[in-house]
Amino acid sequence: NVTNSLTIPIADRTHSTTSWYKDKQVNKLMLIVHDTQGNTAQESIIQINRNATEGFDPAFDSHFLKGFAPQFYSVIDGVEYSTNTLPELTALSDIPFNFIKNQSSDYYINVEGVDNLEPGEKVYLIDYKTSTTQLLNSNPVYYFTAQEGDAAARFALHFGALGVNNNHFSENITLLASGNDII
Repeated sequence: NVTNSLTIPIADRTHSTTSWYKDKQVNKLMLIVHDTQGNTAQESIIQINRNATEGFDPAFDSHFLKGFAPQFYSVIDGVEYSTNTLPELTALSDIPFNFIKNQSSDYYINVEGVDNLEPGEKVYLIDYKTSTTQLLNSNPVYYFTAQEGDAAARFALHFGALGVNNNHFSENITLLASGNDII
């Protein structure tokens, strides 16, 4: 039998009334959907790690497992994630989120970590059912209702400028207007 011990001398012990503070987590978004009637919640995490891939990484990602709370998860190539780690944020792609209601009909999504993205990005939540887009940087809480039969593919996260494509054309384009025609 091995007996181990650890002794901390009295002179090295410290006590403080200051609360313990966690370091802020950089490049991690936590989206929490709350069921206001049943008081349940479901978390979904998006994080950035340059060692991750676009697909499933056992070291970084986790599959979604449903329970009694509303189902809320990101989807990439048909795989459902509760934690989705990507190698980088790109302004050209959206991260789709599925939502499946439970017995309630009133919900809200609270997003944490928007201000901890490096470099600072604008983050939008898109609700395809209501055609609503909300800038989460200035308002991280989104209220919505859901009914039976709603499409699961309801939400997406979008990073960067909204509605602006960063297309670079190698040729000049000339537009001519003649009456009601554009050539």
